[in-house]
Amino acid sequence: DGRLVVRTDAGERTCDYLVACDGAASTVRSAVLPNFWEGRGAPLQHMLNVHLRTSESFGRAIAATNPAMLYFVYNESVVGCFVAHDIRRGEWACQIPIFPPYQSAADYTPARIAAMMAAGLGCDRSDFTVVGVRPWTMDAHVCDRYLLGRTRRIVLAGDAAHVFPPAGGFGMNTGLQDAHALAWRLAVAVARPGPP
Repeated sequence: DGRLVVRTDAGERTCDYLVACDGAASTVRSAVLPNFWEGRGAPLQHMLNVHLRTSESFGRAIAATNPAMLYFVYNESVVGCFVAHDIRRGEWACQIPIFPPYQSAADYTPARIAAMMAAGLGCDRSDFTVVGVRPWTMDAHVCDRYLLGRTRRIVLAGDAAHVFPPAGGFGMNTGLQDAHALAWRLAVAVARPGPP
């Protein structure tokens, strides 16, 4: 009858359509379209994401003297982009480029990361706490089709369909546009019988 059976850790569901908006490492896309990443060439950049929390006093000082969202730092100790998610609450991330095969995430010890963050923020190490460090790969790739499966009722959306560098809000904006465009199309498809 064209209905889909979806099996997950939470159980089994039957549906008319499945919207795969499960991220750049989409499990659904990988199951149906395993060759998505083939032929894409080299990644644009390898990065380390450093999540950190600053002290309230540091946050107040920055908010009063130099409020911004992005701080690009280039000095002898660190090259990176500090992203102030919430200055007053001290929520920050820092994106640090790394260059395999000359560098790897393992080269960045906790002590080295702490020294880099202090140099980049221009503060004492007691003014922040490193919450976590994760490597990631910046890439740009668009799936050649958004409707998958024999019945074309598996629909890719967001990062499952296309990945972009995280600059300019392209990923979020295209994901929102996908949801908007998909909502009315699914409403029409559900309202009338027949193939999609």
